Amino acid sequence: MLVGPGPGAGLLRSPGDPVRVKVCGITRPSDAEAAVRFGAWAVGVVLWPGSRRALRAEDAAAIVAAVKGDACCVGVFVNATAAEILRARDVAKFDVVQLHGDEPPGLAEELGLPFLRAIQPRSVADLERARPFVGLPGFMGVLVDAAVEGAYGGTGQLADTALARAARGLGPVVLAGGLTPENVARRIRDAMPDAVDVSGGVEAAPGIKRPEQIRSFIERVRLA
Repeated sequence: MLVGPGPGAGLLRSPGDPVRVKVCGITRPSDAEAAVRFGAWAVGVVLWPGSRRALRAEDAAAIVAAVKGDACCVGVFVNATAAEILRARDVAKFDVVQLHGDEPPGLAEELGLPFLRAIQPRSVADLERARPFVGLPGFMGVLVDAAVEGAYGGTGQLADTALARAARGLGPVVLAGGLTPENVARRIRDAMPDAVDVSGGVEAAPGIKRPEQIRSFIERVRLA
């Protein structure tokens, strides 16, 4: 399994490489361990207080420690300051920052860490919001989520697969938004992403994953 925090982790796929899986919104170490056991490339912990899956950095640290070295560990933030992100990383030790709000490129430069830029595009023109991040040190790719007014993700709504496919012009693409074991194969065929991000589609309740659903999701991704 290819793991690690940066471009060397293989987020950009070569022809024939499998689509990678990120299981996000994890709140229990046992769920992170299950995700890695079934073949997840990355696990995500949400450090934005506005999320139903929000964690304190101290709780995120236990999840990261459970799988460190076996998966890429991603800390998800929405409009946090650089100081807040760096303090959380000092505690939680995640590998990659996911910028899921309206953060400017200067924040990514200030952090100096590997990062994913999340976007919620409604049109091709909206993809351009991510372009200033492309080529910055640490840029790993864009995560394309559903565009829902007033929301920053975690809605369970489907992202636009045509726009996700168009986002490949920016770099590696992670497809998020409403993915489930039942729809992920079709949406991979439509969007052609390098990785997929699942959260609510494998849950019993917000933040509480179903291991059998994680396994089913990853199996469907491999078959796709």
